[in-house]
Amino acid sequence: MSNRAIVVQPNGSVEIKSLAGYDDIKAELNDGWLELVPVGEEFVLYVDEDGISKGLQRNQRATDAVVSMLAKLDRSLLPNDYIKGPAVFIGQSESDDPEEGMVESDLSTEVINEYFPDVSLRGLNL
Repeated sequence: MSNRAIVVQPNGSVEIKSLAGYDDIKAELNDGWLELVPVGEEFVLYVDEDGISKGLQRNQRATDAVVSMLAKLDRSLLPNDYIKGPAVFIGQSESDDPEEGMVESDLSTEVINEYFPDVSLRGLNL
């Protein structure tokens, strides 16, 4: 099953993509180790865990979104911390199977409109 996600590149470009689980998310992060960062109650961020050691480029657009998201939870990034490399924002919901716990789901239209208002959802059939 594919889920609607936002992929933010270090150059600031933002794209809505349909991602089908671990392998697709990993591919968007250039096959890096996945680090899950809880940034909202119904959505998460995936980044390359080795972004610092790989010298990945600063992703200011993703960092700004994360700062806003965490502020709503009364949390923040560590001082001088920022998102490095590509960033994947995807929905998260409780599975119908209690043994699975939380699973990826569509990133909501509300989240996209709030944090990425310049991204058009028109004509998308995801």
